[in-house]
Amino acid sequence: MNRHEAMRRKTTEYEAELRTKTELAKTMAEADGRIKQERENHDLILEKVKLEAIEKRDTVLKAIGLDFAVFTGGDIAPLGRDAVTELHKLFDWAKTSRKGLLLFVDEADAFLQSRETNRISEDQRNALNAFLFRTGTESNEFMMVYASNQPSQFDGAIMDRIDEMVEFGLPPAHERKKMIAMYIEKHLLNPPGRWATKVTTVDIGDEEIERVVEETEGFSGRAISKLAIAWHASTYGTDGAIPDQDTFFKTVEHHKKSMSQKDDWITTERANMLTTDR
Repeated sequence: MNRHEAMRRKTTEYEAELRTKTELAKTMAEADGRIKQERENHDLILEKVKLEAIEKRDTVLKAIGLDFAVFTGGDIAPLGRDAVTELHKLFDWAKTSRKGLLLFVDEADAFLQSRETNRISEDQRNALNAFLFRTGTESNEFMMVYASNQPSQFDGAIMDRIDEMVEFGLPPAHERKKMIAMYIEKHLLNPPGRWATKVTTVDIGDEEIERVVEETEGFSGRAISKLAIAWHASTYGTDGAIPDQDTFFKTVEHHKKSMSQKDDWITTERANMLTTDR
């Protein structure tokens, strides 16, 4: 009787183990299927975003029909006393284009900041005066385009030279959704770098992405990129680099608090500059 009972118990345990293995294999297969589907969806969205960006860029450049050059406001200060000479060379070169030249100044406020409310060096002041001299009248030889997220810092003379202002606002919901998908692909699913850890997003799907879209209202494209990087960093403390939903949304909340703190610091610092830097 004891031997029969032992055989029955052994058979029951074997059947239970077999069922567990079968269920585990089924779960892993379903998870692999979801991962594959998510990757395919992200690939499609990413490819669509890239194609739209290329199409818009080519359309704009074709419509303008000008040669173009780019420099940043931060390129001027390191030139020191040579900045004036280099700026004159730049505008002399601009005159050589047969089509006309579009000169794009990125982070323009770093160079074209107000002479009244900011302490700028003598070299920077001289460079700004040279720039104002070369842009004082209308020209059919070149066009200036300035990019800045702090246009209020522009010198008044620069503001007088701007014919048209175009504001690129913060991305709305549908654009944030595209960006989130793109940066999840870039920083989590296929992160750059040979030794970067790829992240598996098993329980994070469309519903979770929609929630993130809602919670990131007011985020810039750069802020969304940094959020994706923060997601990737948070996975190093998880088992097998598989973040759960709790970690996913806690990272969002922490990132929002950090952004709020930065905004408070910037506001305070700007107020101090305006009240003491005269």
